[in-house]
Amino acid sequence: MMTVETVDLDALSEVALKVLNSNKEDAEFGEAKEFRKYDRSKELMEQLLDGVLSKKACTTVKNHIKKIEESIGTALGEKGTNNHVYFTLEEIHLIYDALLGMNTKYHANIPQKFTMSEAYVWLLTNLKGGTGKTTASVYLAIALALYSFQRPRILVVDTDPQGQVHEYFDGRVINQDTTPTLGQVVSGFAVAPKGMDHLEWLKTSVVRKSHVANIDYIPALPSDTRLERFLNKKYFSPETEYDCLKLLNEKVIAPLKSSYDIILIDSPPHNNLSVQSGIYCADGIIIPAATKPMDSEPTLAYVKELAHKVNILKEELDYPGVKAVRALPGMFNERRVSAKTVKRRYSKVFQEMLLPEIIEREGYLNASQQFRTMFDYSTNDDAGTPQRSHIINDWNSVAEQLLRYMERYDDLKVGEE
Repeated sequence: MMTVETVDLDALSEVALKVLNSNKEDAEFGEAKEFRKYDRSKELMEQLLDGVLSKKACTTVKNHIKKIEESIGTALGEKGTNNHVYFTLEEIHLIYDALLGMNTKYHANIPQKFTMSEAYVWLLTNLKGGTGKTTASVYLAIALALYSFQRPRILVVDTDPQGQVHEYFDGRVINQDTTPTLGQVVSGFAVAPKGMDHLEWLKTSVVRKSHVANIDYIPALPSDTRLERFLNKKYFSPETEYDCLKLLNEKVIAPLKSSYDIILIDSPPHNNLSVQSGIYCADGIIIPAATKPMDSEPTLAYVKELAHKVNILKEELDYPGVKAVRALPGMFNERRVSAKTVKRRYSKVFQEMLLPEIIEREGYLNASQQFRTMFDYSTNDDAGTPQRSHIINDWNSVAEQLLRYMERYDDLKVGEE
């Protein structure tokens, strides 16, 4: 006699959570990432000495580093093969900051810090899925963080429940029972312990350190559907219809603005309330625009929808509007006529708002299979050698344009104040 199959989804979900939270250090579920190290001779000294690596000049740099080590009471760097010394990115930043306060002959070659009077918030959004929003968020964050060693403080906020930002920035399994999620914070389900300031709690319990020294992030978790459910409940209540769209900014983004120079919000491929909340937080919007025929129509149609959403926020709330829009043409294959055609369409619409294109390269796939970016590989790492420099140059071009824009914006803003 045949029986109808049944399944206990509650029991199944309990087992799944136990596996997810089993052992954070278990290699099967990922390990804490480490970012690449920098060669003292090939990278630090070439920057400081403008490529002229005389023995005398190199000795001078080493002596300055010794003085820094004496002042902080700890040795910097570690020896590798062939007596090369390698520094972590954090040590590189420490050395540059210390050298800026010292009287050196190469002071002009020391990278100045990029700082903003208040964090500039970019929302990366596109209703079309598969356009590379998360890839763009991660690569752009690292490109901005590393560009010319200018050391901006960057926060990435993941509002996409797929939660892949965490995989790139850390990789360990997050205990979903004990980690405050974005939805819990916005809804008020998770709050600061009695006696602890809300901002301090955000910094210590909600924000996480990434493997890149000057990038922090707030992860999204697949189990966290509370944000959208909470916003929907508030939205359909006459008393809080539009006010609920301010909560992400009021409880998370605005309090953290003074602690960072740049905030990037990675949004899901939806036209929902969490995306609208992201728009309300944003100073500027970046639209990842894949240069494929099937992506161009919905991407261009989304521009009209964005304008509609912004206008509603301006009418219903105290939203000043978007200060900048940028389109990021990605997955560009210059050998395909269709890609060139799509890029021309984007150029007609966005004109000077179109960022440099990101070329489609196999290196992205190779790195993503390990949840790494091409920035994670060193110049000597064979695994990251193919196309590494081309990919980094593509993103550096984008980072440079955005950094220069934000500098001009901040200068004007401070001048007006």
